[in-house]
Amino acid sequence: MFSHKFLLFVTLAFCLETLSVYADIDAMTAAINQMSQECGKELGIDPEKVKEFKWDVDYEPCFLNCFYTKYGMLNKGIFDKEKAMDYAKLYVTDETVLAQIKETNEDCTKVNDIDIGDGDTSCKRAALLYKCISSHEGVV
Repeated sequence: MFSHKFLLFVTLAFCLETLSVYADIDAMTAAINQMSQECGKELGIDPEKVKEFKWDVDYEPCFLNCFYTKYGMLNKGIFDKEKAMDYAKLYVTDETVLAQIKETNEDCTKVNDIDIGDGDTSCKRAALLYKCISSHEGVV
């Protein structure tokens, strides 16, 4: 149902196999679907495109901004590693996986130091955050 990259995006770089063992995948899937559809509607993105997750970070960074803001990862355009960790703890129970997510969060706070010039909208920062998280693919 989800592409590998989308799961990576939402769950801070842990793969589907890990999630199915250590997380409440059904609850997480429901939350992801709801937030995704809300953001798609707000941004005028075709619901089928959102449903299939056929979008590109380089072309739709404002979808990422919307999603990360609803998710709690972005607060007024700044990556909030504590909120991201709180959200992960709702669905992930394995301490090793949580430690790896925390490490990813720590590394990705560097996106807050980049002058992007779009303030609270942070579409550019959302894209940078996605790229940072993606760079940790395979950590878990």
